[in-house]
Amino acid sequence: VKIYEYYPELRLENSISQFTKINDVFFYHIICLLRPNMTYGRTTKSIVAATEKWGALFTQFPTFTYLRAANFLGEPTRLP
Repeated sequence: VKIYEYYPELRLENSISQFTKINDVFFYHIICLLRPNMTYGRTTKSIVAATEKWGALFTQFPTFTYLRAANFLGEPTRLP
């Protein structure tokens, strides 16, 4: 499962193998630019399968800490 399947607007080419497992949650260790008016993620079979296998996925952005990229419906979650 590729990360751009969750957020195609980011055009990330990194796979789940490039995540680091910390307490059963994968944290993606790159800085991405968040473009304005971006449409956020979708729930697809691949997202559901990845969530069931790996747990919630998070992406790191420069303007806030982690953005929930899987295992959610609707708007992503900003974490402190």
